[in-house]
Amino acid sequence: MVSEAEPTQHISRPTQHISRDDVRNTIGRIWKEVLRLEELGDGDNFFELGGHSLTASQAIARISRTLRVEVPMADFFERPTVDDLTEFVLRKLGHDEQAPAALAPENGAAT
Repeated sequence: MVSEAEPTQHISRPTQHISRDDVRNTIGRIWKEVLRLEELGDGDNFFELGGHSLTASQAIARISRTLRVEVPMADFFERPTVDDLTEFVLRKLGHDEQAPAALAPENGAAT
C-alpha cells in the first residue's frame, strides 16, 4: 500500500549524471516529507528536528528508491545533515572528484 506521505519520485536520468544540487534537493525534500517540515536548512540535524530510527529508516528507503544508492543506517547516523549526507551519496554515486578529501576513498596504490 502506498501512503500519501510518499510523493517522492525517481530521478529520471542516470545517477552518474545527477548534480550536487539535485542530490541535495532530493535529500532535503525527502527529509521534509518524512519529518513533515515546511522549511529545512542544509545544516539542520535530522535527529534534532525530531527524527529517530524509524523516520531514518523511511528516509533511507526513499533515498534508495529515488537516487538508487544504499545508505547504511550507521552512515546515516554519522551524517545527520543534508550537506553531510549529500557528500556521502555523491561519493557512493561515483562523484569522488566533487567530494571533500575527508570523504573520498583512500587510494592504497603507490604512485
